[in-house]
Amino acid sequence: MDWKEINRIARERDIFIYGRSEDWVHKAIAKLEKNPVAIIDREPSYHDTEYLGLRIMPIEMVEFKQKPFFIVTAADYGGIVEGLEQSGCKHGQDYALSPDFASYEVLSKIREHSVRLLIACSDYNDQTRARSSKRGGGLYVLDSETHTLDLVAVGSFRQVVELDSGFVAVDYVDKQLIFFNKEFSVTQHANLPYPNSCGVAIDLERKLLYIANAGIDLIEVFDLETVTKKNEVKLDAPQILPGGSHHLNDLYIYQGTLYFTYFSRSGQWKKGIFDGGLSALPCSLLEKANSVTIPEPLINNLWKPHTPYVLKDEVFVLDSMRGRLLKGSNQLLARFPGFIRGLTHCSKYLYIGMSEDMYVVDRSDSSGCMLNSGVFILDSLNQAYRFIPTYGIMNIHSIMVLQK
Repeated sequence: MDWKEINRIARERDIFIYGRSEDWVHKAIAKLEKNPVAIIDREPSYHDTEYLGLRIMPIEMVEFKQKPFFIVTAADYGGIVEGLEQSGCKHGQDYALSPDFASYEVLSKIREHSVRLLIACSDYNDQTRARSSKRGGGLYVLDSETHTLDLVAVGSFRQVVELDSGFVAVDYVDKQLIFFNKEFSVTQHANLPYPNSCGVAIDLERKLLYIANAGIDLIEVFDLETVTKKNEVKLDAPQILPGGSHHLNDLYIYQGTLYFTYFSRSGQWKKGIFDGGLSALPCSLLEKANSVTIPEPLINNLWKPHTPYVLKDEVFVLDSMRGRLLKGSNQLLARFPGFIRGLTHCSKYLYIGMSEDMYVVDRSDSSGCMLNSGVFILDSLNQAYRFIPTYGIMNIHSIMVLQK
């Protein structure tokens, strides 16, 4: 509720300020169209004193039969709200939180929000290699409340997706497609013929599994039940130059459509041409075709993009190098200070992974770059986010919400 709505509802009622806060009471009084009757506070030492010309009294002295209206101005409002509700008051009808500390409410809710996330880390486990880390690659469970990061499976995993029975992940170093149950025990695995496998997506309607290969721009199609290969499709562009590649990476299926990201439609990303984008193809086309031309991008001019995602019929993508979360036709939803990859959601929050950035020298026009790995919890409505670090690992490729 805003102050205009509060003044309208409380126009014919006695108004009580609930909470003798030196931060919020004077702001509330200034925005009310009529003077409050008194200030309510639970601290006994304040009772029968005055603050800003208003008497301070306990809640027990209020006559609820007269239908008073309360404006809560205490930052620790949880117990106050509970007491008002128990007395029969309804939010928006009989009481309101002061609009002046709406930002504090945003902070409190995102700080108290608790979630468990499954993180696919693509780090090498060979400590002599550049993309290795102290803890190494694998599947990790991150608890936002305790900030604990628990290793549940060892490997160099890129994209991971969920099945009813568990999870499926691509280990691009060992060239394997690995199935896990809900307890992260391996139930099945299949060898992959090529190095550099990256994205994975499941088409439950057709009972097919798709794997994107970043090295040779293939989409491989597997039977989901037998994990046998049915087809492979070469992705190309009308005018790709000799020796070029698109660096096809992440996949997402929604309503029979396969969304995919790539570094360069022209195939010249190794020459510094980052005309990356997000495109889409019908899944039915990929079952029999030998090669497919990459369609015109749904979102273009992206710099090393990753993680297509669909939420409430809206398409999202991460413009990884620029740290931008985009929605729809290049609509900027949020910006982050580093290399982002991995996106999921739960309730009102979005979760965005950030990796340690290996491309700092490429950011000549950047005002700064954060080099930590971790997960952002984003309240997109209020453009506010909180960062949970993932110490000991370097790269986050994909993330998924786990049930508590």
